[in-house]
Amino acid sequence: IHKNHNTLINAIIELSKESIRPSFLFTIKENSKLDTLISLTNNKFKTKIINLGVISEKKCLENINCSRYLIYPSRFESLGLPLIEANILNIPIISSDEEYVNEVCEPVATFDSLSIEETKKIIKKFYFKTNVTPPKKSYKSNNFLELL
Repeated sequence: IHKNHNTLINAIIELSKESIRPSFLFTIKENSKLDTLISLTNNKFKTKIINLGVISEKKCLENINCSRYLIYPSRFESLGLPLIEANILNIPIISSDEEYVNEVCEPVATFDSLSIEETKKIIKKFYFKTNVTPPKKSYKSNNFLELL
């Protein structure tokens, strides 16, 4: 629940009603309730949500590296490793407006990830933007191990 996948999926549905259908990659356990919801959403609303299932760290990094953005709607994390990975790979990060995010990276934008409307607006805004440059790599993730 804290990862806010349902809010993100509902925002994707709302965007599809405006004929806006960006592609999304999820890494959700296959045959889970959320995986079933993704399939139903894709079928009913013609969305482009791809669930890769549980994947290796190497495959995760490959997918982050070829993404335009990392959208991270989680409300709390113990670490937020994808944030660190995206930051190191220089992928722009769009994340929930949470204090822990700023401890590991500097997102290009934040949003209230409990709000379907705000989530929809931020996705729509960046869907139409090209060549967004992330902030310079911060010491936060580059020196992560030193901070431990």
